[in-house]
Amino acid sequence: QDAEVQLVTLSALEQNHSEDAFRAVVNLYDRSHSEAVRTRAVYVLGNFRTSPAASKLIEIARKDLSENVRGEAVKALTQMGGEEVNAALLELSTEDRSPQAQRAARSSISLRLLVPSLIQTAENDSHPDQARGAIAGLSKMRSRQVDEALKMIALGSKNGAIRAEAIRALGMRQDTTSVPILKEAALNDADQQVRNEALSALRQLKNSDLAWQTLKDLLKASRDSDTRVAIVQSLVLLGMAGTHASETRGLLLDLALGGA
Repeated sequence: QDAEVQLVTLSALEQNHSEDAFRAVVNLYDRSHSEAVRTRAVYVLGNFRTSPAASKLIEIARKDLSENVRGEAVKALTQMGGEEVNAALLELSTEDRSPQAQRAARSSISLRLLVPSLIQTAENDSHPDQARGAIAGLSKMRSRQVDEALKMIALGSKNGAIRAEAIRALGMRQDTTSVPILKEAALNDADQQVRNEALSALRQLKNSDLAWQTLKDLLKASRDSDTRVAIVQSLVLLGMAGTHASETRGLLLDLALGGA
């Protein structure tokens, strides 16, 4: 029962990146004897991407009694940058005591070496198939460098298929910092496929309240009939599946009466 409560608490803290939330997650990890709770705490810590979070994950990767938890800590560290993280991954890549963490660290180091090359390929409008393949590879990597590259490509590429692929990758991240990029693409991109991908990405946000409000704002701002239809469809899919069912019905009624 206690473990179940802790897991629910950790899920509730996922989108809260405050210092108090960080301390709460660390406290839940430190007090728990449950491998499931500690694993979930590691996942949530990976979302903070701060120096204290990185330091805690490094400690977990080195000291947790569970090899699975140590391995998950290394995977979480791959989302972060910085000299401390790089040095820890290098050390853990030679750690024979924990084969799972060792494999994860070696994989992370290999991917980090590939990042600059993948970004360069992804930014090349002249070879769209290769660019889309590179973006698919980048979508599996977590770092500020990759995040910023995807955002730049989503708005800056001259190829609609490449922009759509970058938007799709941003949606998979479910990161609220991408909302301004997704709003811009959904409202102003010349390519309907890109606009639709942006709306799909917004629906994937873990913060459903933010996604709902963003889609409502887009509906008010959009003057393109095809885009408005796609926005309404997104609102229906999001609203009826979540906590906004009654608001969705009210919105549809308002639209039927000529509002919105």
